[in-house]
Amino acid sequence: MTRVIKAEWDSDNNFIHVTYAGGHTVTIPLSILEANLPNLTQASESRLTWLAEHEPLDYARMAVNGELPDYVDTINGTSTEQSDHMTCWYKERYPDMSDTQITMMVSESMRYD
Repeated sequence: MTRVIKAEWDSDNNFIHVTYAGGHTVTIPLSILEANLPNLTQASESRLTWLAEHEPLDYARMAVNGELPDYVDTINGTSTEQSDHMTCWYKERYPDMSDTQITMMVSESMRYD
């Protein structure tokens, strides 16, 4: 197997460019990959963007190995637990707040995970 020299995220085009020893480059189109992921949520999409920007080699490895759907499911499970915890927290501290208001507050908070 050829050794990977580097992986870089191209934020303008939403690609990861993987460069191998010998100069061969493979370009991974993230938009196409993510469009075909089942269960992609705002939280998991945000986490994938972070991963592409900060750990492009890990993203590329998961994409090539078919691990992205499992990663998304893990993120979604974590996000659901966080959402449930936040909902309970808001209900305890703001008993006069409606369920709709609480849902909106939790959704807004989860956007910045």
